[in-house]
Amino acid sequence: MAEIFSLIIGFIEKSWRLGLSLIFVSALTIAADQFNFPTAGALKDWIIYSDILGIVGTSIVLASIVASVCDVIRSLIYKFIDYRNNSKKDKLLDETAIGYLRNFTIFELVGLKNIIDTYGKNPLIVNEYSLSFILVERTILVIINSNGSEHLCRVRKSIIKEMKWIKSSIENYDGEIPYVNVTSFTRQEA
Repeated sequence: MAEIFSLIIGFIEKSWRLGLSLIFVSALTIAADQFNFPTAGALKDWIIYSDILGIVGTSIVLASIVASVCDVIRSLIYKFIDYRNNSKKDKLLDETAIGYLRNFTIFELVGLKNIIDTYGKNPLIVNEYSLSFILVERTILVIINSNGSEHLCRVRKSIIKEMKWIKSSIENYDGEIPYVNVTSFTRQEA
C-alpha cells in the first residue's frame, strides 16, 4: 500500500508539465475561438472540452505544487529530527569521552597531548594494532573512514577543548613524565 501511495505522490509531484500542457491547449482553443480561427464558430463544440482541460490542468499544477511543498516540509522535519538525535548522541559520546579522559594514566595523557599538538583538528591514521587504538575504543578519537585495520580518525572536539586540563594534569604529575613518540603511538609497532 505504501508503494502505491509513493507512486501516486511521485506522479503528482512530476505531473506539473502535463498540467501546464493542458492549460496551454485550453488557452489556445479559447483564443482561437475568440479570433474566429479557422472560421467563425468552428471551435464552438470544442470550447466545453477546452474548459474541462483548463480546469483539469490547473488542478494538476496546483496538486503538484502542494505535493512538492509537502515533500520539502517532510524532508526538513526529518533532517531536524536526525540533527536532534545526532546531537544527543554526540553529547552522550562527548560525556563518555571526557569521563574516560579523567581516568587516563600519565602515559595516555602525554600520548594524547602529543597527538593533539601534532595533528590538532587534522585527521590522523590509527592502526588497530597500535597503542592509540584504545583512544578510538574510548571515543576520544572519532573514526572518519576505515580501510581494513587502518582508520582515518580525528580527535573529538570536546577533548580538544579539554587541552588546558590535560596540560595541567601533566604539569601537576608528581612522578617522571614518560616520553611518548607520536609516530609509535599512532602506527603499528614493529
